[in-house]
Amino acid sequence: MIDHLLGRPSPSWRRTQVILVLLFWAWRLRSGDPGGPTGVKQLNNRFKRFTPWQISVTLLTCLYGIRHWDTLIGLAAPEPLARLYSRGFYRATWINTALDAGFATAAPIPLKWLRDLLSVLFSGYYLIYASEADEKLRRYRAVPTVEVLRLTWEKTTNPIIEFFTRTHRPTIPIKRKFIFPRPSGSKYTKPITCWLYSARSDLELVRTKNLILDVPGGGFIAMSPLHHEERIIQWTIKTGIPVLSIDYCKAPEYPFPYAIHECMDVYRVIQESKGRVIGMGRDMVDIVLTGDSAGANLSAAMIISILESTPDSPFHSLRLPVGIIWLYAALDFNFTSWMSPENLRIMRRGNSPSNLPDGIVEAKSHLDHKSPLSVFDDRVKHHDGEITSRGMKRKFRKSMANLPTMVATWKRALTPGVERSLSDVELKLTEAESPNTFDDNRGGSTGLGKDLPSSHSSVENEKSLGERVLFHEEEFSKFEPSVDIEQDYLMPAKSNDAEVPPSPTRAQRKAFGTHLTMTSRTGFFNDRIISPSM
Repeated sequence: MIDHLLGRPSPSWRRTQVILVLLFWAWRLRSGDPGGPTGVKQLNNRFKRFTPWQISVTLLTCLYGIRHWDTLIGLAAPEPLARLYSRGFYRATWINTALDAGFATAAPIPLKWLRDLLSVLFSGYYLIYASEADEKLRRYRAVPTVEVLRLTWEKTTNPIIEFFTRTHRPTIPIKRKFIFPRPSGSKYTKPITCWLYSARSDLELVRTKNLILDVPGGGFIAMSPLHHEERIIQWTIKTGIPVLSIDYCKAPEYPFPYAIHECMDVYRVIQESKGRVIGMGRDMVDIVLTGDSAGANLSAAMIISILESTPDSPFHSLRLPVGIIWLYAALDFNFTSWMSPENLRIMRRGNSPSNLPDGIVEAKSHLDHKSPLSVFDDRVKHHDGEITSRGMKRKFRKSMANLPTMVATWKRALTPGVERSLSDVELKLTEAESPNTFDDNRGGSTGLGKDLPSSHSSVENEKSLGERVLFHEEEFSKFEPSVDIEQDYLMPAKSNDAEVPPSPTRAQRKAFGTHLTMTSRTGFFNDRIISPSM
């Protein structure tokens, strides 16, 4: 209630309130009259015929009834999920919600073994108190961060959950990790990690010419092949075909289109070597390309890139897959998939960011926040007011962003027909990484599974999305401004009779927009698995 009186919701104020209430009543029980106030003494005399057990159970029962008084008299809010799911799937969402709430609650714990244990214990608590689990997740998903999404989506690699679900992952002869170097002519140098699963022996692997190349999903930010093992192992057992799953680098550390190029390089390595890099021995390899969710998006982009490659490209001569299977593919990220062109024209007809109040520009600078949905600076600050994860770097980056030779990474990536080269950042990272270090970092795809010093972990967790980026595409032009094709398409055509306004400056031409889009106009509303904010 303190935060409500002060007019600013704050976890620290709520914690202070709980501590003060506990201390007050502990002091009253220790120093006050054991019989209580005058009126309570009369009740004590009447309740002497009841045992402490009866009094405790009666009190707890009354408290339970008070908490659910609106349900008792029929004044409860309507249930939006009443007819949304089947009975079996609703039970599955109940368990998944409890696990997500438990893992999110234990996320701040730095010790991995303790976090793994408490995550399961907290999940058991939220299985009983399902409404509290919904409320806990609602708060986390209102401003989702990379850490929370990764911890909740990658919960299948928790040792305790792995133990109880081991029957879903039968033992197979081949479960092997490969680290492929980049093919010749690639502009990247960072090697690529893949996992090979096969229900047959090495001798049978040499004789086969069929291969399933899988691109696992995970919202572009999480989940490696290890988190899809139940599906992959069942595939290789039922089909008898080996499955090679790509552990591509995730955003925001490696933003679009880095993962697409990784998948293309893996496909090229397999085709050019006829599968010999993974132990196959035939003269050709027939590949079935698969992907789910974000993985289907990457595999689709890979196929389109191969089909549209020029004759001088090394991908032009590669054999196409003999089949493509996409599961619940996320394929459309255009503004127009959820906003009509008329509404989009209004949104994009704004002035330059330089003419807008600083607060609005800062609120829409999603890459400067921990959570892309946060409208304020959501990072922890030191007592002197400086932000933990950066100081003057922010001002320096903003000043550099105004230079004509610098364009935002996502705009460069979306600009067609531009040749990009390897960045100095990637070269430095590749030279600094040893193979052992690379293996450790890529085993779980996110690096959250290790014990880190609390100070280092806190600094990493307080980084904004922009500061997490480890790879930046090279600047491609010093003279040509960034191209926004969709903006030009949606802008209304100028009439020939209209008066031509004077040519605006570069700062005035840069329209104020947003970095976020949605995949569907109608999907995921009231969903317990993927909420609209996610």
